[in-house]
Amino acid sequence: MQRAIIDGEEKTGITTMYMAEGLDTGDMLEKAEIPIGINDNFETIHDKLSTLGADLLVSTLIKAEQGQLVPQKQDDSFATYAQKIEKTDCYIDFSKSAFEIHNLIRGLSPVPLAYTTNRNKMIKIISSEISERSTSNDCPGKVLSLKNGKITVACGRGTISITRLTPEGKRPMLASDFINGRQIDVGEVLGQQ
Repeated sequence: MQRAIIDGEEKTGITTMYMAEGLDTGDMLEKAEIPIGINDNFETIHDKLSTLGADLLVSTLIKAEQGQLVPQKQDDSFATYAQKIEKTDCYIDFSKSAFEIHNLIRGLSPVPLAYTTNRNKMIKIISSEISERSTSNDCPGKVLSLKNGKITVACGRGTISITRLTPEGKRPMLASDFINGRQIDVGEVLGQQ
């Protein structure tokens, strides 16, 4: 689920299958998909897939009892492996596009959370929005605006607005509260050591 969001996939799903030796190698029984919305995160997709998976399992069991299942072989050429998410995967590289960064933040929220640094302290990012503002000469990671309760940051392509975050040693908060606490200024560059 997390990798699908991080990779910018537009849909994900559930498959019921026969168990076989190996990793995900059994015949498929039934499949169901859901779209991944631009503001879905790991939590919302997890919850949607939990409901979808329960419904699909009931459907599969009913069809199995009625002898209506038609197993399908998997095409191994389409198999992909979702690597374990490491701490280094959670670090925000602002030289990437706003779309890629937004996907990373969504895919890692609510756990383990994408992060950056400011004033030598870690800031975990809970939610963001892709901004309309374009950047041409701004350094990636530069704080461009603190308006409307959002921290707008330059990316390699486009800008992103941080809306919720968790400062090091603090509780989760709205970006507006972080701004009001004067813990960030326009012109600062996130991710600089």
